[in-house]
Amino acid sequence: MNDVCFVCQAFGKLNYGDDRYVDQQTRLKESILSIYPDANLLFYTNTLPEGARPFHISLYGLKVHAIEQTWKNGFTKVIWLDPAMILTDKIDDLFQFRMVAIKDDNKLTGLISDKAIEYFNIDKQEMVYKDWRLVGGSLYYFDFDFELTQKIFQIWKKSELRGMFGSQYEASSELINGHRNDESCMAAAIYLNGHEPTDAYKVRYCIESNPMFTKKHFK
Repeated sequence: MNDVCFVCQAFGKLNYGDDRYVDQQTRLKESILSIYPDANLLFYTNTLPEGARPFHISLYGLKVHAIEQTWKNGFTKVIWLDPAMILTDKIDDLFQFRMVAIKDDNKLTGLISDKAIEYFNIDKQEMVYKDWRLVGGSLYYFDFDFELTQKIFQIWKKSELRGMFGSQYEASSELINGHRNDESCMAAAIYLNGHEPTDAYKVRYCIESNPMFTKKHFK
């Protein structure tokens, strides 16, 4: 586990968030340490990762920079977890994958902005015909020892830097209707590189029997 790091970020109400997110982050930390007492953790609480813009300017863009900072710190296996996540078992099953982004039930069509479609140069007919799906953003796993993982991450990062995750202004002004920020852009980066989102059962993500990860929102 020396090259593995768990990453999470939460804002309390003093930073325009909600203290319950911080409570959840504490719960996540405890769940990880109960299984891996010496786990490497990079948890941001009421702070932004280096290079990240405020949330209202880049919706969930902080994920990119938190993950990149962990990689820069020398960890080649990076696991992003939202505060609502809980680790319930060892993560050995993750290590068979180059990267993991959980396949969502929803089709990507209608959940990615026209702005992002143009940026990624996506063929809309191909997106429909090949049944591209959204991905969930509560869990991302990157094994940066693989070139494909690095390529997908860099495309995702560049899309964030170009403003493709969207802003609060764009969302509230209905300029990016249905767009799901980091999730939509991650799905595009994955499919455009011939990769596929990961079935939840393959990594025991929020399944009823013997899960590796569960997710519980506010207590």
